[in-house]
Amino acid sequence: PHAAPREKTPAQAAMLTTEIPAYDPKLPLVVLWTGVFQQPWAFNCPGVCQATPNRSLVDLADGVFFHGPDTQMNDLPRASHLPWALWSQECPWRWYPAMRSARFMHRVQLIASYRLDAD
Repeated sequence: PHAAPREKTPAQAAMLTTEIPAYDPKLPLVVLWTGVFQQPWAFNCPGVCQATPNRSLVDLADGVFFHGPDTQMNDLPRASHLPWALWSQECPWRWYPAMRSARFMHRVQLIASYRLDAD
């Protein structure tokens, strides 16, 4: 099972239908805030969520996903009501500035990594 998406107004749903191919209002919308090593994500979560790199949709999203090494502290979403998720396959000693920032990491609710104790 997946988290229920936030309710969208008819106007918001219509706009999302034009922005996201095969938009499904029953699935949560996740904004991929960063790329992966400066490349677009090949992120796919069929039947579980809908992912888009379109940052302009962050106010309508149900969550924001970051790739740790690509996250810049001066380039974070202002949408503080959203859950943030962080993904990194890097060893902790290689952690990048955002991942060493208590301010950033305090906002992160989920972490996906190679570690067995990750969320």
